[in-house]
Amino acid sequence: MDTGDHVICVDSNFHPSIVPLYTSLPMKGREYVIRDVRLGITPDCRNGAVSVLLVGVNNPLAKSRSELERGFDERRFKVLT
Repeated sequence: MDTGDHVICVDSNFHPSIVPLYTSLPMKGREYVIRDVRLGITPDCRNGAVSVLLVGVNNPLAKSRSELERGFDERRFKVLT
């Protein structure tokens, strides 16, 4: 996955414990555009997983040393061709 790719969400089943950490979540079956790709930070991504940020889906910064915006595990999306 690369910045600018159009993707479709294939998994919007978020664990209830992480839902309050986000203000906006992707919805299954909806198309998005990737605005950034990076190594994931918890809670949605296992350590070392690739995380994506989506155009139009903005979330608070993580309260950790990284202070990055919370992204989503790339496995939740499929690139559209």
